[in-house]
Amino acid sequence: MARTATWAREAGISVLWAFMFGSPGETEGTVRETLDFIRTGLRDGDRVICTVGIRVYPRTEIARTALAEGAIPPDADLSHPVFYFSPHITPDRVLEVLDSSPRRSQMVYLGALQQPAVAWALRLRHALRLPGAPWAAVPLYSRLTRLLRR
Repeated sequence: MARTATWAREAGISVLWAFMFGSPGETEGTVRETLDFIRTGLRDGDRVICTVGIRVYPRTEIARTALAEGAIPPDADLSHPVFYFSPHITPDRVLEVLDSSPRRSQMVYLGALQQPAVAWALRLRHALRLPGAPWAAVPLYSRLTRLLRR
């Protein structure tokens, strides 16, 4: 990832990165390591989508891990969304650490992209035929969702 970030930076290419938080073994330390990479390795024009929790699908390694850890019951219906989260840190703590990042304005949570205000902003952007990638406006989407949470 560091090499890719360097190549993109050298080529002047902005990148949309996606990071999943809460995988097996995730701790506050590993969250901070990822944030350090985001702070030092990414360009100002890069954007980051963060997911908090890992979707569990049937017959996958994460399903076996969740079952072994007792995070899901043996008869869990995985055709409906079920999420795994590391027992070493809480989702709320991950969000607190992410929100304290100096690069927070470049980040958006996947759930925020599903908010009606963001969908409206994306439609408006399309209708106005604004140039550039839609994800370039992640700081706007982040501000919209934070304002609406208050």
